[in-house]
Amino acid sequence: MKWAEATSISTSAAIPRSQPLWDQALDVAADVLEDEVRRGPYEGVEEPVLHKGEKVEVGKKYSDVLLIFLLKGIRPQKFRESRATIPPAELNKIIEAEFNARRSRKRLKRWSLSTDMH
Repeated sequence: MKWAEATSISTSAAIPRSQPLWDQALDVAADVLEDEVRRGPYEGVEEPVLHKGEKVEVGKKYSDVLLIFLLKGIRPQKFRESRATIPPAELNKIIEAEFNARRSRKRLKRWSLSTDMH
């Protein structure tokens, strides 16, 4: 099924539709969109180059952002966003302990400086 066929299927609730056919049409549309998304990072998209408001040539623009999304989808274990895997309560304890340790070091440093002056 081609893009034109996939997009000609109406989303109107008034028109009865077969769920398997609808799901198939959505899959085809998603495949076509995915192909188009892949074109930007790999082949580039033609874009006019302007000088003083006049088109002087046509250049290619490549999309690094689309490439990043493709990599995240293909290799999520390598390119996913890092997220804390520590439960929030445990993370709060770690942050509080670090905060207290830094506060203690500051007090110790101030005390050390004050005793050096006497």
